[in-house]
Amino acid sequence: MVDQPVPGMVKKEQIDYSPIASWRTSTLFGSFFAIILMTNSIDIKILVWNTQGAKSREFLYTLKEHVRMQRPQIIALLETHWFSRNSAVLDATTPLNVALDELAKQLSNWNKEIFDRVDKHLIGWRTKCLSLVGGTTLIKATLTTIPAYAMQTCRVLRAICDELDRKVRCFLWAGTNTECKPHLVAWATVTRPLEEGGLGIRAMRDLNSASMAKLGWRMIHEPKSLWAKILRHKYCRGRTGIHAIAPGQRPSNVWKALVRDLRTHSIGDGKQTLFWTQRWVTGWLLVEVAVRPVPIEDQQIMVADYWEPNSRWRWEDFADLILEEVHVQIAAYQAYPNTGIHDKPFWGKTSSGTFTIKSTINLIREDTPPMRHDIWSTIWRIKAPQRMKMFLWLVLHGAVVTNANKVRRGFSSNANCVTYQDIEEDITHVLHSCKIAREVWDYFEQADQGMHDLRLELVEWIKLNIGYKASDLH
Repeated sequence: MVDQPVPGMVKKEQIDYSPIASWRTSTLFGSFFAIILMTNSIDIKILVWNTQGAKSREFLYTLKEHVRMQRPQIIALLETHWFSRNSAVLDATTPLNVALDELAKQLSNWNKEIFDRVDKHLIGWRTKCLSLVGGTTLIKATLTTIPAYAMQTCRVLRAICDELDRKVRCFLWAGTNTECKPHLVAWATVTRPLEEGGLGIRAMRDLNSASMAKLGWRMIHEPKSLWAKILRHKYCRGRTGIHAIAPGQRPSNVWKALVRDLRTHSIGDGKQTLFWTQRWVTGWLLVEVAVRPVPIEDQQIMVADYWEPNSRWRWEDFADLILEEVHVQIAAYQAYPNTGIHDKPFWGKTSSGTFTIKSTINLIREDTPPMRHDIWSTIWRIKAPQRMKMFLWLVLHGAVVTNANKVRRGFSSNANCVTYQDIEEDITHVLHSCKIAREVWDYFEQADQGMHDLRLELVEWIKLNIGYKASDLH
């Protein structure tokens, strides 16, 4: 977009780096621009900086001989072509090196603004009065949503994401972003969904990647919007639809996975979806599950080409290339030719096909080994105070601060029970096998046949006493 011709100007190979007459900065789609006018009011230097703080492109222009414009007119002309109209004029006599230092400082301030907003909320809360439950609620409702706006339009530095995660971790376990206390459960576990043993707190790197994917999804579904046209013209080289955001020569695994699921199609008339090489009927491309190689010329056939006008599939053309179970799945679909209903991109990670940040984060985390177990969903559904649920969560992760855990973390040298000096004080002993614990359960007089069954492991014992089905114990 910056490379387009400018009326009254011509490009130059080089210019004299004389003192700057004036310069101006602006931002557009995550890039930082600087217009630098030289003292002769003829030569113009344009610098483009990305959000990582590195200069990415440089353009040199000079006014045509017959053109006479004052500096404000030059700025206005360039703004019309490249910049938003709310740019700010800076010092008109700033030397070049100072100007570039100032521009780098703006990049730093852009990052600092996010940190300041997070810190402002942390200072305002009475953190020492918050429990783990209260801290988790505030993190989900406020802290992780503050950077979300900035992450919707640009890739944020990994270092910034990691620093935001650090502030969230410190607040979760210590109640402040500066005080350091033991983190009882690993951050990789905390950021898992509730049903996988986590707390559902979103990691900033994953949130940023999911936001970028949402931008791509919107670009596909809002092709006529001005911002989509600008991005497509600048980055996509005329490509439209899912092809506009196809992976490059060296895509990351995350981006390949995102584009793979964005390529799932909901069939309308079948004229926009390739039968073999685009996802529309199974979790794979049909060409990948074919019983033998599909001819190259057949790989360009559309879904509509295999559909007869009398509402049936042309099985004779492809049935010998697919497995029986795939045959059954295709039979459940039909095309709607001559109806004007076009094929649409379908988000394959939700049953409704609607794009969501949550499903995208789950997709990004697919390479992480799952921790699925019905016990995690069960503890969050029981009718009990949230603090009790959180305590059970810590128990099942073995994170309660017992003497045995203190020794393991290097906080103590004695792992034995205070009352019974010859027995190690672990979680099972504190809650289940200790004589004092059994006396507590007897006091409430609500014990059933499994309350004192010491043969049960701790997890099975908890299941039994929170109403878990007996058939699910083993």
